[in-house]
Amino acid sequence: MRLQQGFTLLELLVSIAIVAIMVRLAVPSYQFIINSSRISGELNGLLTSFQFARAEAVRRGLSVTVCSSANGTSCSSTNNWKSGWLVFVDVNNNASLDAGDTVLRQQATLASANTVVADNSVSTVRFNREGIAAGLPADPVTFTFTPPSNASTQKRCLAVGAAGRMTVELPGVGGC
Repeated sequence: MRLQQGFTLLELLVSIAIVAIMVRLAVPSYQFIINSSRISGELNGLLTSFQFARAEAVRRGLSVTVCSSANGTSCSSTNNWKSGWLVFVDVNNNASLDAGDTVLRQQATLASANTVVADNSVSTVRFNREGIAAGLPADPVTFTFTPPSNASTQKRCLAVGAAGRMTVELPGVGGC
């Protein structure tokens, strides 16, 4: 008697059907993970820029400003930070990028569909030589990163306090 190895057509079709059902169930969950990862990455980029600006202000003994920027060469007066931001040494402490100021970092427009908005119409955060966030209209100022879908569960916030302390908040915590 000859021994046969392999699968029958029926066994193969059942296996493919089971795999298709499992993939269909897993994809929405995986999309949630991708969106959460993207928001965390964008938030960490802004957090890193703020931490860098604060450290440079203390190191240099001069004010360092982070401002929203639509074109990457000048500050904009909008609280929409999705279009990017600049970190620069603010020699005259006016929270505006002038001819004598040195740009330390530039963040281009964020590629995702997420929105990044600061409350209280904040378009600049200036750290003085002691590392204190000077001139904030509120304590803290909250930067909200919101995805186009599942905003109630996936949004994240970055709170910047007047003392220069920065915290990441989940929905329902603090001002998030």
